[in-house]
Formats: sequence, C-alpha cells, structure tokens
Amino acid sequence: MELFPFKSELEKSQTTDETVLLIDISGGKSLVSKLIRDLTKEVKGKILLQDRPEVIGDITEELLGVEKMGYDFFAPQPIQGISSVSKDFRTLN
Repeated sequence: MELFPFKSELEKSQTTDETVLLIDISGGKSLVSKLIRDLTKEVKGKILLQDRPEVIGDITEELLGVEKMGYDFFAPQPIQGISSVSKDFRTLN
C-alpha cells in the first residue's frame, strides 16, 4: 500500500462524509479497502467495497469506514459522479 500515495492524492479534493473516495471493485473480504481506509482515516468520505452479493453476504466483521455493496460486474457501474481521482483509483484495482 505504500507504493501509491492514497492520502495525499485524496486530500487534493474537497470531500464530505458522503463523498465516495474509492470503489474497491471485486474487493473480496476487504483487505485492501481496510488498509486504504486506515491510511486515509483523516480524509472525509467513504470507501465502497463492491463484490458479488454472495461474497458481500459472507463478510460478517464490521468494516469501519468501508461500506459494502453487492454488485454484478457485468452491469453498468451504479455509482456515478465520483471525482476523477476516485475513478483513477477504481481503474487501478
């Protein structure tokens, strides 16, 4: 996680608690989402973990600062209007 400056890049944009900072598509059990949230906990906004509904349903632990969303990867992305910084992160995943 130290190879990409998540915190400094996300701090470049004005964000609120409702801003989607990053979408972790096919994020599995959320290891990467949790690590990024830990690195960026001072940045307002949310990290969204998307995976197949059955994978999301199997996650029983609380994910502080990470929201879970069941998602069919073959369907259009339901989250629109994210900043270009977030889109760049999304394509890196």
